[in-house]
Amino acid sequence: MPNRRQFIQQMGAASALGLGAKAGLSLAGTGSDTAFNGVPKQFPKTRLRVEGQWPEDLVGNLYRNSPAMLERDGFQHSHLFDGDGMIQRFTLEGGQVYHQAQMVATHKYLAEEEAGRFLYRGLGSSPPNPRSSRNNDTANPANISVRKMGDKLFALWEAGSAYEIDPDTLATYGRVDWSDDLKHLPFSAHPLRDANGDWWNIGSWIYGGQARTIVYQLDAKANLKRVKAIPMQQAGYMHAFALSPRFVILVNTANIYSAGKNYFDSFHFDAKGKSEIILLDKNDLSVFKTIDIPANFVFHFGNAFELGDELCFSMAEYKNADVMSKGLGLGPQSAFAKDATQYNSELNLYRINIKTGRWRKEHSQLSMEFPNIKESQPFKPQSIIGMGRPVSPGSKTDQDYLLSYHPLTAEQEVFDFGKGFTIEEPLFVRSKNGQEYVLHTLANRDTQQTGIALFRAGQLAAGPVSMAWAEEQFPFGFHGCFVGA
Repeated sequence: MPNRRQFIQQMGAASALGLGAKAGLSLAGTGSDTAFNGVPKQFPKTRLRVEGQWPEDLVGNLYRNSPAMLERDGFQHSHLFDGDGMIQRFTLEGGQVYHQAQMVATHKYLAEEEAGRFLYRGLGSSPPNPRSSRNNDTANPANISVRKMGDKLFALWEAGSAYEIDPDTLATYGRVDWSDDLKHLPFSAHPLRDANGDWWNIGSWIYGGQARTIVYQLDAKANLKRVKAIPMQQAGYMHAFALSPRFVILVNTANIYSAGKNYFDSFHFDAKGKSEIILLDKNDLSVFKTIDIPANFVFHFGNAFELGDELCFSMAEYKNADVMSKGLGLGPQSAFAKDATQYNSELNLYRINIKTGRWRKEHSQLSMEFPNIKESQPFKPQSIIGMGRPVSPGSKTDQDYLLSYHPLTAEQEVFDFGKGFTIEEPLFVRSKNGQEYVLHTLANRDTQQTGIALFRAGQLAAGPVSMAWAEEQFPFGFHGCFVGA
């Protein structure tokens, strides 16, 4: 394992994360000020109002991470990626649902609490008179995801370290250093579990003129086993990755970094260029094959599996990177605006001949984001759940649908909540008696209510089995996990 000096030498001398400036904007027409404009610093544990019959044998905790602190001292961040992280916990027990939440006490959050204002540049916002960042964790908001690995719960960003969280009180234990040599290096928000219980993750290092992808392998208890920095041919944006029995699968997108006046302005989408599918051999982390594909952009992946000599994996694929620079901004061009079809992704299946590298792409005709699978069945063909909308003619473009799609059979399910609802990332969950459900948070923008909805897996079109609503609005978020009791 390389030491920190060797790691820095491998990646080239680089400054701290270059973050930028952008004027503050407010989100118009959401009908949910709390969801986007800031929240209390904590939500005490309260019981939600249950509609329908919540299954008593569905017991556990749904954890969610939300970019919650978006405004201080009259300044409002202009991009969701910049809000300070808040960990929410929905406790399911005895046929009831309880909610509590707590800010992640990062270095950034504590310093800005003391100062009473934002001090550091975000990915798309810059407060007045910002301070310089010393390293990638100076401005780390720990705001994208929350995952349990082993017995530990982690709040995750994508450009810096993880933070460990108490799973019961939601108090912050502190920043996690996987080793003394790896302090402040990127650790993405999307670790993936292997069939043997190990955990894999990546970190994207695109600074200093030498792009590298850091690949981490942790054991089942979240202790570091291996790490390696892989040179990249281009400094493309990578948010997540996929995992198959034999490969770590990277998609190095055509959204290319070159130092600019701020972070998002530093990326330019090279529509005439290429993206790269990079297959890393899990045995030694060598590059097994690099496959050029037309320029694309991707945040999230579905499942990956192998059928003989064919590698198959799904991705929520965009034709360009506007969703990152504009769609997640809090302004009139936001993906939360009335017509967000300009930011449609399509869930596509890539099928690659492992021996020859020849590939083909199969289209789902579904605009899906936040894809998820049954994590108990990795590496097997299965239905993918997510939120989005059909892209077929006649489908409504101003609302979200709950979706399920099988990439091999093309079998799909759709549930339409109706106009005015915003759906968040759905997850497969299992009760003590083995019943499988789909669970997700949502907001009714007309009534300004937030809550959670529960469906029977495989029966989405029948509608929710039960829902639970909060008296207060809690913030919108990106990703989470369910931990059964």
